[in-house]
Amino acid sequence: MEKKILAKVGDKEISNIDIDHALQGLDPYQAQQFQTEEGRKYVLEDLVNQELLYMYAKENKIDENEDFRKEMAEIEKNVLKQYVINQILTEVKLTDEEKAQTKAQVAFYKEVRELIQFGDFYRIQSPFENNETAWSFVAKDKSEAVVSFFRTLAVPNDNLATICAVGLDADAIYEDMRTGKLYGGDELMYVGINVPDKVVGGIAEEGKELFAGMPSPVIEGDYAAFIWHFKKVNK
Repeated sequence: MEKKILAKVGDKEISNIDIDHALQGLDPYQAQQFQTEEGRKYVLEDLVNQELLYMYAKENKIDENEDFRKEMAEIEKNVLKQYVINQILTEVKLTDEEKAQTKAQVAFYKEVRELIQFGDFYRIQSPFENNETAWSFVAKDKSEAVVSFFRTLAVPNDNLATICAVGLDADAIYEDMRTGKLYGGDELMYVGINVPDKVVGGIAEEGKELFAGMPSPVIEGDYAAFIWHFKKVNK
């Protein structure tokens, strides 16, 4: 891309590339709002204002203020800690199994991304009240749903957990995309579906390998989770 100088503040030149860099630092959906000519002009004005503030600070020797020095020391400490963490993470090597799991998780999210972004969100069990949490995303037309269950700590000899879906079409038939089994919408909402738990009874049924990136068709141990993906069947 050809560099074009759009503004100059003191000795600092601001170009179209600076605007692109500023947009890259935003959330993709925020950045998209500033891709118009008017939006990029707004970003340019913001960059100019930032440089003016910097010039004011330097001219007034604000960087020599004791409070500023203390704050900068704290920022330096936090940045240094984050740098060390990043260095450690770059040295972490994933196993082939972990790579496959990560790939499956990304693929599943891409498959249901629109549902999660634009579907109706239901909190089935509050994360603030007990050891288990559940929520779901349901398409506006009730044609699809993702139901998620989370357990913080494993409990020996615990009761079998059952999740009742919310917001489905009671008269429709839904397919579990992991196992291929069919359920009535009323069954999923009013009877519920059992959480496949190795400790409680090993009721898991075999499904697609690494469905939604889950390493096992059952939940076990602390910090366990399970995901169901239901789609309405046209019958």
